[in-house]
Amino acid sequence: MNSKYIRAKIDSMAKTPGVRGCAVVEISAGMVWHAAGSLDNLVSMAEAASDYWRLYLRMKSHFDGFGDLDSCTLTHQTHSVMLTDCGADMVFITVSDTQELLNLPEWRNRIRQLRLILEAR
Repeated sequence: MNSKYIRAKIDSMAKTPGVRGCAVVEISAGMVWHAAGSLDNLVSMAEAASDYWRLYLRMKSHFDGFGDLDSCTLTHQTHSVMLTDCGADMVFITVSDTQELLNLPEWRNRIRQLRLILEAR
């Protein structure tokens, strides 16, 4: 699967109603692999948000009994930021309007599909 196809898939996901932006971030480097959406500061925000995932990795021994973290959501007054495991050393960042409800089962399925594509690379 080529990177052009993966970027097109992420671009398509960013056009979902209620989604203001999404990005795939390499966890260890904190570097955005690809970002799409309408937020001006999406790349820098996604890089900063990946720190939450690195914090989890440092502190995960405290949560061993819960299993691996699949996703977490940070809810702010106007936007929510969801971080979802997206494969080896990758996290998927979703920014949505706080008042807009996403169909989470469908959204997570789309992220899982993207994860399979990224892992096949």
